[in-house]
Amino acid sequence: MRTISCLVAMALLVVTESAQARSWEPDRPLRIVVPYAPGVGADIGSRVLSAKLQEIWKQPVIIENRAGASGAIGTNTVIHSAPDGYTMLITGESLYSVYMAEAPAYDPVKDITPVAQVVGLPFAFLTRKNFPASTWVDFVAYARAHPNKVTISTPGYGTPHHILTEFLMRDVGVDLYQVPGTSNVIQDVLAERLDSMFQPASVAARLLASGLKALAAGGDHRTTTIPESPSFAELGVNALVGSNSVNGMFVANGTPPEAIATLANGFKLAPQDPAIAGKLIGAGFTVEFLPSDAYGQKVRATAARWEKILADFRRKRSQ
Repeated sequence: MRTISCLVAMALLVVTESAQARSWEPDRPLRIVVPYAPGVGADIGSRVLSAKLQEIWKQPVIIENRAGASGAIGTNTVIHSAPDGYTMLITGESLYSVYMAEAPAYDPVKDITPVAQVVGLPFAFLTRKNFPASTWVDFVAYARAHPNKVTISTPGYGTPHHILTEFLMRDVGVDLYQVPGTSNVIQDVLAERLDSMFQPASVAARLLASGLKALAAGGDHRTTTIPESPSFAELGVNALVGSNSVNGMFVANGTPPEAIATLANGFKLAPQDPAIAGKLIGAGFTVEFLPSDAYGQKVRATAARWEKILADFRRKRSQ
């Protein structure tokens, strides 16, 4: 009996030590790199979440803005960081903007590791106040009747706004005149110098008081910020049903799986706090958590889609 008891005790010790070896808890401050300027979607979302993450991980969470090169500067910062779980990247679809170049600065699929999808950010389609169409159907009819005459403003080629425009033109069969990189995208539409634009629904909601018209908002369902505007799913614009921008977390390749699991669990738990969820929803986000494996599959699918459409766009521009 004594021998059996010793064997059982040894087995329990091995199991306990194995479980401890597989666990990971941070013991120093963590850093979330935001590859954009302060005040944009990913920056706002990360700051809302960081308050709860500090409670969960019992360590400070520092937000570091590393803007520039359409997000590539901040992204490369994390790609080349130590693979220890203490440096993370929060980013959206600008992760794939490197496909604008024939020789991308990094590979969004191979050079960085997904931790979790955290939040979504629905987009809306807006037109200037006096544009001669007040519904989506009328806009499409007018754009088809005036090819390459209706203008659409974007922050630049390779941005989510540009990609949404490309998907729109392909799906609906219209040819819009794109004006990229304008100094003030929103002001140009407010002043009626340009006809239309895509903007996050939370931004769009604040612009309606200025007379802009939201002809559509949200991908597969209506938004909470502009509930009166139909979603792209309702309008049958299939290419834009998945148009919600998503912000996800990434770490350097080689980060231990147990560290990734701990980080992902933190991002799963943080929005379960009603106060945190309320702040996210109030800022126009949707809580859309996906764990590492599922988010990785989504990243690969999105990367393939963006790579193709941006390659087609480069060919079209070179003709």
